[in-house]
Amino acid sequence: MKEILIAENRISLSPFNDYIPQIEKGTAILRGSLEITSSNSLEIATINLNKGKTLTNLITRRVEEICRPLKDMKRQIDEAQREVKSHADEIIMPITKAISEVEAKILAYHKVLKEKAEVERRKQEEETRKEQERLDAERKKAEVEAKEKGEDPPVFQEPQIIIKTVIEPPKVKGLTTLWKYEITNEDQVPREFCSIDPGKLQAAVRAGFREIPGVRIFSEESIRKT
Repeated sequence: MKEILIAENRISLSPFNDYIPQIEKGTAILRGSLEITSSNSLEIATINLNKGKTLTNLITRRVEEICRPLKDMKRQIDEAQREVKSHADEIIMPITKAISEVEAKILAYHKVLKEKAEVERRKQEEETRKEQERLDAERKKAEVEAKEKGEDPPVFQEPQIIIKTVIEPPKVKGLTTLWKYEITNEDQVPREFCSIDPGKLQAAVRAGFREIPGVRIFSEESIRKT
C-alpha cells in the first residue's frame, strides 16, 4: 500500500510540466520549418526534427522510469493471483472432476433421448404421409368412378389426420448448444469464407515480390526515430 501511495504521489506531481516550455518552443520551430525549398532549409529542418525527436524520446524514457515500479507491482500482483488460483484449482480438483463426469453422463443420456424423439418424429411423419397418400388415392378413385357413371364428382370433407405429440427430452438446466464446423474439402469452400493471409503477403513483398494478382504493391517513405 505504501508503494502505491508513493507511486500515486509521484504521478500527481506531474513531472512532465517542466517540459511544457520546451515542447511549445520546439513545436513552434518545427511548424516554421514546413516550407523546405533549399538545401539550407532542408538542413535546418533536419536539425530541428532531430531535436524534437530527442525531446520526445526523453519524455518517453521518463514515462518508463515512472511506470517501472507500477509494472513491478503489477507483476507481483499477477503472480500472487496465479498462486491463489493454482492452489484453489488443486483443492477443488476432485469435485471438479466429479462434476465433469456427471455432466458427461447427463449429456450422453440427453443425446439418447433426443435420438429416440427424432426416430419417433420420423416414424410419425412417414405414417402421416402414407395416410395422406391413401386418402388421396380414395378421392381420386371416387372421382374416376363418378365420371364413368356421368355423375358429379363427390364432395369430400378434408379428413383430420391426428398427429401424436412427440415427447421431447426434458430440458437440462444450463445446457447450451454450440455449433462447430470441420472443413472436409478446402477447394469447395466458397470464396466469401476464405481470408487472405496478411503475413504471407508481407513476407512476399519483403522478399522482393512486386506483382501479385489482385494486390497493389506500393512503397511509403518515412523518417524513423533516432
